[in-house]
Amino acid sequence: MKETDEYLGGTATASFTIEKRPVTINGVTAADKEYDGNTDAIVNGTPALDGILEGDNVSLAATNVSAAFDTKDVGTDKAVTFTGYSLAGEDVANYSLTQSTAKASITAKEVGLSWANTSFTYDGKSHAPTATATGLVSGDSCAVTVSGAQTNAGSYTATAASLSNDNYVLLAAKTKAFSIAKAASKATAAPTAKAPTYNGSAQALVNPGKADGGTMQYSTDGKTWSTTVPTATNAGTYTVYYRVKGDASHDDTAARSLKVTIATKPEDATKPEDATKPEDATKPEDATKPDPVKPDPVNPEPAHRPINPDATLLAEFKTSGKTALTINWTKVADAQGYDVFFRNCDGKGNYPLRQTVYGGTITSYTIEGLKKGKCYKGYIKAWKMVNGAKAYIGTASPTVSAKGVVKGVKKGTVTIIATTANGLTAQTKVKVK
Repeated sequence: MKETDEYLGGTATASFTIEKRPVTINGVTAADKEYDGNTDAIVNGTPALDGILEGDNVSLAATNVSAAFDTKDVGTDKAVTFTGYSLAGEDVANYSLTQSTAKASITAKEVGLSWANTSFTYDGKSHAPTATATGLVSGDSCAVTVSGAQTNAGSYTATAASLSNDNYVLLAAKTKAFSIAKAASKATAAPTAKAPTYNGSAQALVNPGKADGGTMQYSTDGKTWSTTVPTATNAGTYTVYYRVKGDASHDDTAARSLKVTIATKPEDATKPEDATKPEDATKPEDATKPDPVKPDPVNPEPAHRPINPDATLLAEFKTSGKTALTINWTKVADAQGYDVFFRNCDGKGNYPLRQTVYGGTITSYTIEGLKKGKCYKGYIKAWKMVNGAKAYIGTASPTVSAKGVVKGVKKGTVTIIATTANGLTAQTKVKVK
């Protein structure tokens, strides 16, 4: 500017800045990876500068190039940053380099499972196997949640349902079979034997027991079981079996047994008959005045039945006095008593039940009040109790005839040959007093 009348001459200065031109790197990417516990990324591609002006001398230098994810954890399209690139050349001062970035994903790492505790015994609590994740990155922890716990005895399948660490994923095989065995049931109070006396009615044989883990059951034969306490009517000794029938989660106990006896009433025991009564010429002879025992309708007339040698009671009649006759028989295995059937030889029809003898070891019965010199017949049947009812064993003894007193002999012993209804004979000696 020229100096004039209005202006004075002089100079002026100003400062300014020329910013470096930014350039970027193209052509590089980062690869996806499976979780490995670190941020390291793999660099792919060929890097190239973008933004250099034509004619400038600038190039890209690469020293220890690396890339890193923003975090080590699993994620999709995570930011990846590259390092190790720089600019070189005469015009490098006019440029600034922005490190390149990319997107990549970290996927969850598959883990295996190690199973334990696959067998249990029922205890009323819930049970399931335990699973441990295998193949974890060092320093990591990962709990496995297992579903499918069960309480009752049985066979089941458990499932590994989830993991506590999102950086891991379960393999396809994630189920495990397991079992809960039955526990032992027990009798907390065993049944105890009652001590009933015969009264003509069914009576309970035992006091009930108590069970834990099942139901108390009873049997009189060890085969057929019931929760009802067994009963019996007739006098005799019975075997009562008991056990605990386990429920769905308990085993059965082994069967045990106890003996129970229904005692005979004193008036039902074998006793002498009434004294001899004077003969009544105007009435038919009543040779056998029976004890107050009801006839048993299951006893048909035994005549002409085949005799089973193993179950036959061969009657042996002998006098024990002028008007008495003692009937002896052989003991039968397993018998709990014997029924005596008796009548005079002139009687017709079935033989009335003279007496029930209780006790399998008793093998004789004396009948008194008989008529002198008369003929009598009788037979014996052995019995035992089955399911609370009397059951005869085998067949009856032969029907034998004998006289209480032999005429024409004042003293001494004579032999009587008695003929049975089916043609057999039995020999007995009669002692005359």
